[in-house]
Amino acid sequence: MDLSISITRKVDFLCVLAHIRPMTRLSFTKMNGCKNEFVLFDARTQRVNLTPEDVRTIANKTHGYAADQVIVFSSSTEPLIDAHMTIYNADGSQAEACGNATRCVAHLLNPDRAAKQLILRTAGGLLECTFPSAELITVDMGRPKWNWDEIPLRKVSDTLNLDLNVQGLPPASAVNMGNPHLVFFVKSLQELDVETLGQDLEVHPLFPMKTNVSFAEIVKQNEINLTVWERGVGQTQACGSAACATAVVAHRKGLTGSAIRVHQPGGMLTIEILPDQHVLMTGPVEVEFTGEIELEGTL
Repeated sequence: MDLSISITRKVDFLCVLAHIRPMTRLSFTKMNGCKNEFVLFDARTQRVNLTPEDVRTIANKTHGYAADQVIVFSSSTEPLIDAHMTIYNADGSQAEACGNATRCVAHLLNPDRAAKQLILRTAGGLLECTFPSAELITVDMGRPKWNWDEIPLRKVSDTLNLDLNVQGLPPASAVNMGNPHLVFFVKSLQELDVETLGQDLEVHPLFPMKTNVSFAEIVKQNEINLTVWERGVGQTQACGSAACATAVVAHRKGLTGSAIRVHQPGGMLTIEILPDQHVLMTGPVEVEFTGEIELEGTL
């Protein structure tokens, strides 16, 4: 036998084998918080190792499960920490925090409300969850970060008054509420092209990690209407961290008190700013369905 032919065939076989990926079947739960849509995987009972392509497949609005974020939560070995939570945006990128998804995970961990509180670790820090009623869950989203390098921005800036020279928009405010946010207060949400503005502002060069973009309208005392363009997702029915960011900006500017109802297309969140500046977000969750999905695994 020609040794060169034998080696070539072996190499060809290994190349073919390298492209064969076994299928992995994973169980999931589809949930929403104020119509902010999530697919959640419980990694306490199964091995979950998602690639960015997997996330995009799962989240796809036409051929997938129309998720804004895909969430993986797992057990924790840290004292006092109940679970770890990893948040993927629909485009496959990772997010540091997601208030609505945190409530969904808290519900799955504590469906009968036996525990009075849970603590979850995210890339953005620790989030404490409490259960004021069977229908509502409260998340302590921590303290807002106002310094330009904490948000982060690319240069020293007045984070409460950022004039980005966007035609038709007033100066904005930037804050980190577990992840970066840009907030505009406008006279009317009806007149805005949120998709065009959101796409452009998400990738504004001032934000090295991109940013979530909120357009807010104060409708009466302590009542805000809000539309959000989420980083890595697009326009969503609700965003918990954006509701918190908008509320803390409104409060700091003297536009509202410390207890604010934020209305988004998908529902209402109650935001309370405590004297120590911790921000509490309270709202409902909904379990839509459970299922299984097959994804390509690795050898």
